[in-house]
Amino acid sequence: MRSGSLSSLSIPRQHLFLFCLCAAAYTCAYMGRLNYSACLVQIIADCGLTRAQGGMIGTAFFVVYGCGQLLNGFVGDRAAPHRMILLGLLGSGLSNLAFALAHSAGVLTALWCCNGFFQSLLWSPIIRIFAEWFRPEYRRAACIRINLIVPAGTVAAYLLAVLFIRLGNWRGQFLLVGALLVLLSGVWAACLAPLSRSSAFVPAAGAAAKPAAPARPSVRGPSLWPLLRRAGLFIFFFPLAAQGILKDGVTTGVPSFTAEAYGLTPALSVFGTMFLPLVNLGGVYLASWLDRRVFKNELASTGALFLLNTGFIALLYLARGAGPWPAYLLLALATTTMMGANTLFASSMPLAFAPWGRSSSAAGVLNFCIYVGCSVSIWGTGFASAALGWGSTILGWAGLSLAGGLFCAAAARRWQRFKQT
Repeated sequence: MRSGSLSSLSIPRQHLFLFCLCAAAYTCAYMGRLNYSACLVQIIADCGLTRAQGGMIGTAFFVVYGCGQLLNGFVGDRAAPHRMILLGLLGSGLSNLAFALAHSAGVLTALWCCNGFFQSLLWSPIIRIFAEWFRPEYRRAACIRINLIVPAGTVAAYLLAVLFIRLGNWRGQFLLVGALLVLLSGVWAACLAPLSRSSAFVPAAGAAAKPAAPARPSVRGPSLWPLLRRAGLFIFFFPLAAQGILKDGVTTGVPSFTAEAYGLTPALSVFGTMFLPLVNLGGVYLASWLDRRVFKNELASTGALFLLNTGFIALLYLARGAGPWPAYLLLALATTTMMGANTLFASSMPLAFAPWGRSSSAAGVLNFCIYVGCSVSIWGTGFASAALGWGSTILGWAGLSLAGGLFCAAAARRWQRFKQT
């Protein structure tokens, strides 16, 4: 894109254009992340893997992705965020292309770990772009609406999985998604250079109530860790990890759960899983409504979502013998509440650290905590379901959710004081 054509756009249209680029990047990234879990049953069968090996590949991804979030969150406060996103898109695309050609468990694990690292280059820089490039009137809306991409990318990944599983060629999905990511990295490189220089993305003087950081701050405020202690991270770490278990971890395990509990075919179990993210779209708006209209506090709102989730999971336990479709409905409602919690944890809360130029590193730390839970869930759900059965596993989810809500309530007042300082 030429600088001249960009400058002719109005400021709202430039913001919309940049938001759409970020949304496209994250949609394709989600497709390049979830295609493994969507095709897991077929990958295990085609490559001669055991269930344990298949689960460990997914666990390795989450471990590398979570650690990468922590590292790249701090890097994202210092490096050019649009260049980090470019590297993440290109690297993830190449990892997906190579994964489609691999066969052994070791090579598959190594490539999926590479994909996890490159994927970790994306979220924190996107949040920093919203927090520091966007004008104040656009920031919160952008951070909330980017979460709509998560269900969209999930639906796209599972739709492709159904298609390629029906064709008997799961590798075709990885080739297609990898090519899309590489292509998008080229589009990103062409568009983001002029956008990064546009005056439309410099916040107006005096627009923020606090002494806000400049659009590309060169001098940083306090280090992140004292800020996190003041905010109460050591209290709400548990809900962060619990949310990771109860959203991404549960969603990843749904195809296996429905296939084992109800005898569904792989294609049908994957197709039914697509119902979840469609319902999950409502979680973004529910979380935003609770925070803006009811509690005006992210942790109090998240505590309410955890309690709702506890009720849905308890109903799932009671109705587990009613067949797959009631189970899909209750799982969809449960993961919707956790989608709302994720919106507040990963998008809204990092904005509170923007005045100190720490939005990217805060997003990285909070996401790291979430993916600690995801990593535990991928292995733990499989172990618990095999050792104790799905009934006990579901009861464990309910107890975890209830505890998460109580911890959120305990930290809510401290978080509110931090935001007001």
